Amino acid sequence: MKISKSLAVKIYRILVDNWDESLNRITENEILKVLEKIWEWSIKEKDGDFFDIRRDILENYLASGKWSSDYLFQEKLGVLAKKEGFSEFVNILLNPILFSTQDSLERVVSEVKYLLGETGLSIRITDFAVNDFPIYKLFKPGDEASIPPDIERNKIPFYIGLEQQNLTGKNEHFLLVPNKSWNDYSVVSIFALKYFNGNKLIDLESTKIIHRSEMETWQVIPQKFFELDGNFCSLSSDEDFYLRLKREFGIAKTVSILYALKDAAYFVDIHEDFSETYNFKNSLIRSDEGERMIRQVRPILHGHNLDELYNFSYNFRPAYAKEPIKLTFDYSDKEPIPDRIFAVIGKNGTGKTQLLTSLPESLSKADPEIFFKKTPNFSKVIAISYSAFDNFKPPKNTAQFNYVYCGLRNSDGQELSKRSVTLGFYRNWEKIIKHDRVRKWQSVLKTFIEIDIVDELIYRNDNGMYEVIHERYQKTRDKLSSGQSILLSIITQVIANIRFDSLLLYDEPETHLHPNAITALMNTIYELVNEFESYCLIATHSPLVIRELFSKNVFIMEKHGNVPSLKRISIESFGENLGVLTEEVFGDRSTDKKYKSIILNLVRQGYNYDEIIDLLQFDEVPLSLNVKIYIRNLIGE
Repeated sequence: MKISKSLAVKIYRILVDNWDESLNRITENEILKVLEKIWEWSIKEKDGDFFDIRRDILENYLASGKWSSDYLFQEKLGVLAKKEGFSEFVNILLNPILFSTQDSLERVVSEVKYLLGETGLSIRITDFAVNDFPIYKLFKPGDEASIPPDIERNKIPFYIGLEQQNLTGKNEHFLLVPNKSWNDYSVVSIFALKYFNGNKLIDLESTKIIHRSEMETWQVIPQKFFELDGNFCSLSSDEDFYLRLKREFGIAKTVSILYALKDAAYFVDIHEDFSETYNFKNSLIRSDEGERMIRQVRPILHGHNLDELYNFSYNFRPAYAKEPIKLTFDYSDKEPIPDRIFAVIGKNGTGKTQLLTSLPESLSKADPEIFFKKTPNFSKVIAISYSAFDNFKPPKNTAQFNYVYCGLRNSDGQELSKRSVTLGFYRNWEKIIKHDRVRKWQSVLKTFIEIDIVDELIYRNDNGMYEVIHERYQKTRDKLSSGQSILLSIITQVIANIRFDSLLLYDEPETHLHPNAITALMNTIYELVNEFESYCLIATHSPLVIRELFSKNVFIMEKHGNVPSLKRISIESFGENLGVLTEEVFGDRSTDKKYKSIILNLVRQGYNYDEIIDLLQFDEVPLSLNVKIYIRNLIGE
């Protein structure tokens, strides 16, 4: 995406005004270091000797002040005259050394972000300077994109042309014929797709192709291409479009063709990249059919029953066991009470965490034997853990499997540094802004962080844009407990990455939380899965968690030597007393309870009922009915 001349002038003015303000604060040596980066970039496209430019700058700009900053940047270095590379000038003048405070840096960044609008360009934090000021960089669409490893590059050329255009002399090719007579709120995006191979002609129905910012796609789409770049996105509202591709080319080649067209229904990342743009909302998903295709293309192409997409059975073998056990998850979205959350509860060492680490690996391999010939087709798998999974390497993303790990380790299994956690927070914050989820994010954070702290962290600037200022983030983080800090990072990552039909794998959500916060977090999980029509599997050892779930959705996992077992909870867990749930799940009749041994000892010493009550009761706080009944039973009254 190129920056227009008029936009470049506006951004240039903001950056150079700040540059002029900084000249009185930084040393001549620091000024030269910044300028060297500019003229090293500039001289690549401008005639002149490197040392001549350096001498002229020293004499006429720094020493005598004969040159103004505008004359230096525009006339001598030509930063506004270049067709390419202005983004590098922006990156250089966002150097933290040029700003007196973090607030001044954030103000300039905010102004530039506002000007960028819907160009597709973004400014992100990439690192931190020695003074802990954030280092920003300008990114264009597709800078970090790469083709999924399981997809072959499309080798069939696409041409843009008229239906009657004679291309029969060419080898195998596609022809995209634009429909210029129809628009979706001024967005002209419809193309008929035709396939030619010798004398063979196949009409493949139509699809819509949008540009990130341009309204008439046919004006900007390449006249010949093998694969569109990251500025384009497509979607057909016609199921037959996808099925005809599959019939003609098979599933593997169809996926390759869809990637070449940047299809938003099959590829989650493409959908997420464009979902908040004007053209996507007003053209690709203008109709109900388009919205439906976003959800159903993948299962349709892979032959799944749409009514049972997310029910599945899984053959799981814990590391200590010789034989596997079968778990069946009957997920359902049927109202009025959907079954979107399941939980496995049990003692430590029974294999609960192993279940959550093995399941995504199995999903990525799509082994039909492990899933009893019916592998579920979740759009994304999001694994959440506060502590590092032992001996766990996250599975690789493919065209059909999209995985996000929300935790404390990187892709190499190393624990994240404080700086990496902060960088991750900002990357996820940018996604939340892009997907218009700020209010939802605020609401979720307030379930475990005080309202005034959340409001201090997130605010609207003068342009009406939400901001998270690094300096404020640091102050907020210092006010939080370690558990709250971990939750802030992880929940932010979940909200940034979740999409419809995701599967959340949550390992011990109760960790680091007090009882009220656990209940609040369960409310948050319910809100997330309902809002995004997704599903969740929780591994826990807290009765507080399963009290929020129906017993039909709770499994107890046990271990008997090297033999695992799984059973349903025998009472209704939903809303049940915590003591009853604890006894049901963890109760061991062979293990004496300490309160019972204390009371039994007092009875043996000859104390009567009233004397025992007086000894045990403190400050007129009454004993429980359960304890009183136990005392009477022992004494025989």
